[in-house]
Amino acid sequence: MAKFRFQFEKVLEHRRSIEEARLRELRALSDERAAMQGEIQGLAAAITRSRLELGASLIGKVDLSQVARFAQFSGQTRFRVQEVAMGMAVLERRIVEARQRVVEARRDRRALELLRERRLEAWKREQDRRETVELDDLSAGVSARRVMEVGS
Repeated sequence: MAKFRFQFEKVLEHRRSIEEARLRELRALSDERAAMQGEIQGLAAAITRSRLELGASLIGKVDLSQVARFAQFSGQTRFRVQEVAMGMAVLERRIVEARQRVVEARRDRRALELLRERRLEAWKREQDRRETVELDDLSAGVSARRVMEVGS
C-alpha cells in the first residue's frame, strides 16, 4: 500500500520547533518574573523584620545609631524594591510580546497541520477510489471468465 507523504513536512517540523522555542522564551521570562517577585517579597520581609527589631530597641534607652542604620537600610531597600518593580514593568511588556509570538507560532503551525489533515483525507479518498476501481476490474475479469467458461 502506498504511504502518505506531506510535501511540507519539513516546514511543519520547523514551525513546531519555532513554537517550542517561543514557549521556552516565555517560560524563561516567567521564571525571571517569579524571581523578581520573590526578591520583592524578601525585601519586604527584611524591612518588616528590621522594623520589628527597631521597635524592640526603642524600649528604654534609644540607640540613635541603630535608628540611623534602620533608616539607611529602609531607604536602600525601598530603592531596590523600586528598581525591581521598574524591571518587572519592562519584563511584563516582554512577557506580553512573548505571548503574542507564541500565539503567532501556534497559529502558523496549526495552519500547516490543517493543510496536512486535508491533504491526508484527500489522499485516503483517492486510495479508496483506486481500490474500488481495482476491485471492479477484478470482478469484471472474473465475470468475463465465467461467461467464457459457460459459453464453451
